[in-house]
Amino acid sequence: MSLFGKDNPSPSSESNLSAKSESSLTAKSESSLTAKELVEKIVQLLSDSPNEVVVNELAGEQVSVLEIRVAQSDTGKVIGRKGRNIQAIRTILEALGGKQGKRYSVEIIG
Repeated sequence: MSLFGKDNPSPSSESNLSAKSESSLTAKSESSLTAKELVEKIVQLLSDSPNEVVVNELAGEQVSVLEIRVAQSDTGKVIGRKGRNIQAIRTILEALGGKQGKRYSVEIIG
């Protein structure tokens, strides 16, 4: 018995827990998104008209440009107060680009 009056879990239940968490980690890593899909999903969550969100990727030699098209009323929401939302999106893309060896630029077309 432990200090709290409960028995310690058996070794078999510990292995079941680790197998469950390991399989959930594997499932998450297998469903990786492209930069375009990631930005599209984030912008859809920020906007009031998610069905009007369109992200186009223009791949260049050194930089891929992601053009974000949103409804006129959603432009401010995507940019955010003092540009915080769009800067956060750019930061995420910078980290993703570093991992992939690519550079991304983001443009909002309202």
